[in-house]
Amino acid sequence: MPVNKLVYLAPLKWQSYAQRPHFMMRYLADTSDVKILWVDPFPARLPKLADLSRRHDVYNQGTKAHPDIQMYSHRPLPIEPLLGCSKLYETFYLQKIVRAILDFVGNDVAALGIGKPCCLAKMLLEKDIFFTSFYDAMDDYPEFHTGISKKYISSIMKTVASGVDQVYASSHFLENKFRAFNDNVLLVPNGYDGLNLAPGKNLLQRDMQQNDTKIIGYVGTIYHWFDWELVIAIARLFPAVTIKLIGPVLGHIPSHLPANIVMLPPCSNEEAMRYMSSFDVGLIPFLKNNATRAVDPIKYYEYRALNLPVISTLFGDMQHKVDDPGLFLVSDTGMGALMPALESALSYKCGEDDFSLRLSSTWSSRFKEASILGEYLGRS
Repeated sequence: MPVNKLVYLAPLKWQSYAQRPHFMMRYLADTSDVKILWVDPFPARLPKLADLSRRHDVYNQGTKAHPDIQMYSHRPLPIEPLLGCSKLYETFYLQKIVRAILDFVGNDVAALGIGKPCCLAKMLLEKDIFFTSFYDAMDDYPEFHTGISKKYISSIMKTVASGVDQVYASSHFLENKFRAFNDNVLLVPNGYDGLNLAPGKNLLQRDMQQNDTKIIGYVGTIYHWFDWELVIAIARLFPAVTIKLIGPVLGHIPSHLPANIVMLPPCSNEEAMRYMSSFDVGLIPFLKNNATRAVDPIKYYEYRALNLPVISTLFGDMQHKVDDPGLFLVSDTGMGALMPALESALSYKCGEDDFSLRLSSTWSSRFKEASILGEYLGRS
């Protein structure tokens, strides 16, 4: 029986910088007859004082709407970790959202997609509404929280993972973790947007540049997992190289940064691609900890799609890429370890292996190979 409606409980707002959930929903909308309802996320932690000083538009990068993806926005209260899935919370807050979802589904055959575990996900899984369901695990969410919030999200994540028909895992760590809760777990690695990244374009742009200044760049969130010690060490070892760090800053910035470190604000996906096209080396400076052990960084595939060599720390799924061409892994900030890796990255030239890696890593290739929702969708 073909599914023609999909309710997706998103882990982030549509307007934010496009990530895995955006590309998965776009793929399903473009390759099938399904209509999608994107439900904005719920806060998974209690408020912090730092939230008051954070710009309200830090996650609004103006991602373009899709004609077959309908948005449902709400004003979430940051109280779910305290109340849990209590009758009070369900009755006085979630019922309105549930009614909107039921109106969207109507009498059609519908699927439920969950991008981030929450009380609404648990509530919907318990109702006889959906023909099938899946959880797309893109992060190990409990590791991004502490205290009550961590305990709550850990509990609800297990409930959701065991209650859906299928779990898609973005990394090897998540694949192994969720096999404890569900027999149907499939590894679907991250990828890149093949429409916005033209193969070979970056090489031509860099060859035409008259300025000899080399650029090592990073595009992404700067938070507690960011390895400032490594970035500063690189800046001091190569003072003639410009290091550009582009994206929202949610954590601490060390004082007295070297003058060749340039920080730029969050930007749209299109702007990010233009920035990356000017890089000579892509940088992924993540600490190795419980949060990053589950990460398969999207920026790695974007860098490589633009023919950029990559300097990265050895975290998460990067340990499964050690033989990839153009990847230079570092685990020490000392000169003896950094200098050879950086010099090799700055002088790297792309070969045939780089092109085959690029072709197999587009989002559409990933989702087609995984057959997301498989036999349930009527294909266009």
